[in-house]
Amino acid sequence: KKDAAGIVREVPDLPDEENWAGWLMEVTRHYFDFFVTDPSLTNGMGMVAAKAVQRSADTFRALAGQYVASGRMIALWKEVKSVRRQFMEHYETFLPILMVRRYWREDQQDIAHYELSVKNFEDLKSFYIDCVETSFRLLVIGLATVLIEQTGTPTIKTSKGDRDIWWFEQMKNGIKNGQLDKHPVFKPITDALDLGLRNGVGHHSAHYDVSNDEIAYVKPDDASLMQLQLSYTGFVDKAFNAFCAFELATMFFQFLFVAGRGKLA
Repeated sequence: KKDAAGIVREVPDLPDEENWAGWLMEVTRHYFDFFVTDPSLTNGMGMVAAKAVQRSADTFRALAGQYVASGRMIALWKEVKSVRRQFMEHYETFLPILMVRRYWREDQQDIAHYELSVKNFEDLKSFYIDCVETSFRLLVIGLATVLIEQTGTPTIKTSKGDRDIWWFEQMKNGIKNGQLDKHPVFKPITDALDLGLRNGVGHHSAHYDVSNDEIAYVKPDDASLMQLQLSYTGFVDKAFNAFCAFELATMFFQFLFVAGRGKLA
């Protein structure tokens, strides 16, 4: 309720915890929909989640209970709030990209020759890493949701037998797409999460080169490191796209939070 009070003037007195949880998620969804390229993309995730609840509400609520009991629910909520807070702190940097991507005609969206006035790579690289990492944690819920919608249970079929969703959670992000790519609903999210760039900017050698307005980073190439460059504007665009992907992935958290009756711990 404290989080909601920071967004709206009055928190309604709702009849039960599930209704309250749904209201809170809708309020935050409505607010952050103003800061993404296409808010309608969440419809696909919402449809899958709604069908999962319809297919097996008890299984979905049991998954929510596991997230609450294990501490994952409150940990994810803190991560979601952190990413959103960082976005608002750097809103001045992202605003030109948001305007281009959301409001300009598609044939006018080539940003190759644009330069941004605010240069804050050191802050943005941490934001980009957080967007990617949190999005993959949210996609654990996403995959469980899709599996429940399709089969009634969050069990993953593999060549080595059945696996539970926690097996997928423990995978390295670099190989999670092997499962995620089987489900088209995740494509708008995974396409925007560049793990090569995430690892590159996470390296201590990544830096902003003021002489050519580029960021320089490295990518492992067998025993050596490949030197790569990306325009600063291009990097900010990728960070913005990662935030939009993160917001799409929060839709799965939204449904799980409601299924857990708004409990964080």
